[in-house]
Amino acid sequence: LIYRLKVVMTGSGDVRFLCFRTPMIGGRDPSSLPLEGDLMTASRLKGAPVPEVLRVLKEGDPIREGIIMQWVEGEGSGSKIVAMPVLTRMEHRERIGRQLGEAFARIHSVDAVNFEGRLKKFPLSAKDTVAMYRRD
Repeated sequence: LIYRLKVVMTGSGDVRFLCFRTPMIGGRDPSSLPLEGDLMTASRLKGAPVPEVLRVLKEGDPIREGIIMQWVEGEGSGSKIVAMPVLTRMEHRERIGRQLGEAFARIHSVDAVNFEGRLKKFPLSAKDTVAMYRRD
């Protein structure tokens, strides 16, 4: 479940946050959200352009497990992004490709040893990986 929160600050304007939390039943593995928040924080420390995580909600928090993070304006849908008129020029596509590569390099520079025991092992075959995430 995703919520956009607006906090009205006296004299300094509004501040927006995103709260991403587990649903009551079904959906994602709840234990993955605290891990996601910790990985985002570690990625940000490596210079990756990810939202600042303000709080990782863990088991026992009143509103369940989740993440409260900085709100970032923009588009999140890949199909909408690639259809944007500004991307018709090759130089823009190349720049975005380079920026994505740099961001992924920073994210992948996070030392997985710090998360040992919390990361799930993925099946070796693509077929098994797709089957693991497919929902009927």
